[in-house]
Amino acid sequence: MTTADRIGVALAAVLLGATAMALVAPSPPVRVAPPRSMADTVAAVPLPPLAQFGDVIEHNLFAAGRGKSAIAASSQAVANGTPGLDLIGIVISGGKRAALFRTSLGHVQTVVEGGRIAGWTVIAVEPTRARLKSDQSSTIVEMYRPQAGKSVYPLQP
Repeated sequence: MTTADRIGVALAAVLLGATAMALVAPSPPVRVAPPRSMADTVAAVPLPPLAQFGDVIEHNLFAAGRGKSAIAASSQAVANGTPGLDLIGIVISGGKRAALFRTSLGHVQTVVEGGRIAGWTVIAVEPTRARLKSDQSSTIVEMYRPQAGKSVYPLQP
């Protein structure tokens, strides 16, 4: 047997012994991280800066005056010369503004400034009203605002 053969046999024996030791020796316990609470999980998610939501905070979508349209809103629209259109919401985000109208058929349509609905062009959207213009006239449609102490939502049976 040559020296190279002896080195090969010795190396094989060492590797075989090391493998046997690894199989026989007990492995160290595996540590499992405890489950994260929901608060920890939410805290780990990066949130956009609060300043990005300035328009939403300033024009709260859930304020009492931003609720469902009512009969008073319909009569307001008719009095303003826009039969069949109720102003039910305003969306202002950054430099973009849109008005949400409910048509006489009950469909809700979002119209941006410069857009058209039922023969009217929306020329301006403000926090509580929309200014409209047609070929014959112009008008302002106010959002419905409930009277103090009155609910926007009807009572449920």
